[in-house]
Amino acid sequence: YLEQATRIEPTRLTALQRLTQAAEMLGDHAAAASLWHRLSRLYTLPRERARALFREGELRRQFLQDSKAAMDAYLRSADMDPTFAPALVRLAPFYWERGEVLDVAGVAADLQGNEEGREAAQADNLALRLCLASAAAGDAVLAAKTAPLAWPTASELYAALCELASFAPDAASAKRRCEAAWGLLKGLLPQTLVTETVSVAASPPADAPSVVKSLGSLLA
Repeated sequence: YLEQATRIEPTRLTALQRLTQAAEMLGDHAAAASLWHRLSRLYTLPRERARALFREGELRRQFLQDSKAAMDAYLRSADMDPTFAPALVRLAPFYWERGEVLDVAGVAADLQGNEEGREAAQADNLALRLCLASAAAGDAVLAAKTAPLAWPTASELYAALCELASFAPDAASAKRRCEAAWGLLKGLLPQTLVTETVSVAASPPADAPSVVKSLGSLLA
């Protein structure tokens, strides 16, 4: 009945919503993702459209292993509602791993726009990377706002700095970003954590890339 209803009246929201729910319950994730996309074009409120596109992205990421299509959906979701935290939380690691620190800092700023975003920014390891990207971008105020509520261990902080260096497009960019980030971060960190991180960086793994090995002298 539902499939027939959507053929007869393809813009009928109720029928599409029920069909989407049925597709998810039956585990037909490809159909459900396509239906969420259709719903996103029929909803009128930005938040509704953002939620629908986010749900499409989640299905494509979790069940269809299509990361490109998932990121496209998350990007459209954030475009529909720049304050929609779930989509921003998915975009931040994507930008981080591509070395796009300005985009990560942009996500950090957007997440600061409301309580939902500020809470989401503190999840898992996201806060540390938002803080580092903001600091690498030279935004001391944003770095302070996005700082983790509880600082990680020296080893975890060093690992995040290694990522910041490794994901940069070249060695010169890695050096500039890490210098900027560490310069601002030292003013936010407890002194004991600064000392411990410098100590960890002084003994990098033997097989570490040169940009990572150079962190020892840069942080000292």
